[in-house]
Amino acid sequence: MIALHVLAAGIFAYRYARSHDLGEVGSLVAAIGFAFSPKWMTHLLLAGHTVTIGLAWLPLVLLGLEKAIQKGRAWPAIGAGVAFALLVLGNAPQWTFYAGVFVAAWTVPAERTRRNLLRWLLCGLGVVSIAVFLCAVQLLPTIEASRTRREPPVSNRLNR
Repeated sequence: MIALHVLAAGIFAYRYARSHDLGEVGSLVAAIGFAFSPKWMTHLLLAGHTVTIGLAWLPLVLLGLEKAIQKGRAWPAIGAGVAFALLVLGNAPQWTFYAGVFVAAWTVPAERTRRNLLRWLLCGLGVVSIAVFLCAVQLLPTIEASRTRREPPVSNRLNR
């Protein structure tokens, strides 16, 4: 599973770099650099922190969200939402938070006109809505489990 995610990370990073008009060599360097970054590899292989495996989907989230913002189409946003859902389900909560903040900061339009910011916000909310909908299969049981009633300590029950 780790090897497939590392391979996917490289492919997604290569595709993202190509979408920004990098040449084949530059895109290959970006893909190798992202997929085999020492920090991520240390977490995955040496420390056994497979909760960071979902970061492989980050370039695909960026690619879909940027295409949705640029072209104003729904399909790239849907794809980015699916990729973000896989990122959420494959990561620990703090890594998901960091990735979400990174995606938001990375995709803020350079020209901050009202129209550009509104498109950015609507596309971002669409991506997050799709991801939350797809993650509900895991989020709803987690929310339910966090609301369980706690029993009083044994000493309190005996004193009654």
